[in-house]
Amino acid sequence: MARRIIFLFATLTVFCAGADAAFLDQSWEQPTDPPWSNSICLLAPIGQEFTPTVNSISSVELAITADFLNQRPGDIVALTVRIRENTVTGDILGQTTVDAAADTAFMNTISGPAGWGWLQFELGPSVPLTAGNLYVIEAWVPELGGLNWLWQGWVDDGTGLPGRAISAGEPSTGTAARGFRTYYVPEPATIALLGLGGLCLVRRTRS
Repeated sequence: MARRIIFLFATLTVFCAGADAAFLDQSWEQPTDPPWSNSICLLAPIGQEFTPTVNSISSVELAITADFLNQRPGDIVALTVRIRENTVTGDILGQTTVDAAADTAFMNTISGPAGWGWLQFELGPSVPLTAGNLYVIEAWVPELGGLNWLWQGWVDDGTGLPGRAISAGEPSTGTAARGFRTYYVPEPATIALLGLGGLCLVRRTRS
């Protein structure tokens, strides 16, 4: 009895401490298969469809690489991610910009043997979504800078694509999708329900 209560409260403590932790919702990644990639600037507007199972999104990760062989003179431009409703030209629900060149660990990864890496985009306050509706992650750069940023993807492994890849504004009819991960932070009400459920379990165990 005492052990059950101790275990329960330890579990609830972990939940409460991780109330601001982000959890994975949707993703597409097949790192064991040969990747393909497209220029974010040259194929704008470029994006990837996804359908969330939760009602918010707090951050996004994209599978990004760069064309180091054909590096151009000039400053390396930052990357912007936009969450759009339904299409790549739909309403912008949230956006953020990341200076990837300033991320030393990321730059070392994509210039090393791996050749690519996950670049994180924090959206700040979570962006409200509707679970089951269609959304698009758009990647955007204002111009070709010192590096030509490329968004990497993989072909369908038989599990089914998470949505269509979008190039030059047109959804693809192919069998591949761009690499992405979407994250969410549970609402405080969800944490509260977990705590309430735990207290009910304790009460039931004691009776």
